[in-house]
Amino acid sequence: MRPSGQIAIGLAAGAVAVGALWFSIGEQETDHPASPSERAATTPQDVTPSSSVEQPRARNAAPGMAFPGVADGPLERIAPVAPEPAEPEKNSTAAPSAAKAERRYRTPLHRVVAMAAGEIRAGAYLIRLDGLQVTSPDETCVNASGASWPCGAAARTAFRGYLRTRSINCAVPRPAPPEPVVTDCTLSGDDVALWLARNGWARAEAGSAYVEAAQQAAQQRRGLSSDGR
Repeated sequence: MRPSGQIAIGLAAGAVAVGALWFSIGEQETDHPASPSERAATTPQDVTPSSSVEQPRARNAAPGMAFPGVADGPLERIAPVAPEPAEPEKNSTAAPSAAKAERRYRTPLHRVVAMAAGEIRAGAYLIRLDGLQVTSPDETCVNASGASWPCGAAARTAFRGYLRTRSINCAVPRPAPPEPVVTDCTLSGDDVALWLARNGWARAEAGSAYVEAAQQAAQQRRGLSSDGR
């Protein structure tokens, strides 16, 4: 065999031996994975923030230091402010009275009882209808024949029959005062005082809105001007 042939065979055998060596090393690395310490050596370490970075400082909460320029002291309690009441209704059909100085509210009143023609008891309220003279239950009238009859009691009975304990709406102050309230009232939208004047069961005060109605009732001999039959 020539010398050149022997050299080629030697080189080929060396290459095969080197390949076998690298193959055996790869199998050993697969069978024996790296330990935690070995992996840690190859893992990038966390970056520690520099100690030179300025951290926020806690606020001094000592007296006089929490809010500089503001003096510390005991808390001052301010009295509550009461809300403004609603405005009263102004759609009254009766002439306003000079005694109406306080604020009033259109209020539904229940358990209504006629104490006299022109005077009503409703709960804590004692109401006298504005513009009318209250007809006393003890009043007596004289008819055209000269006979007297209990017109005051008849007027109260007629007024009670009209009200029939139904609810009425009156302009009254709150709460109910101890003295009688002179005001106007409505029943199902109708003026209660006007009903009394038209039917002649109460006399109108001079200058009130019910003078004409009361005069017509007297001319037609209704209510107090009747014969009492």
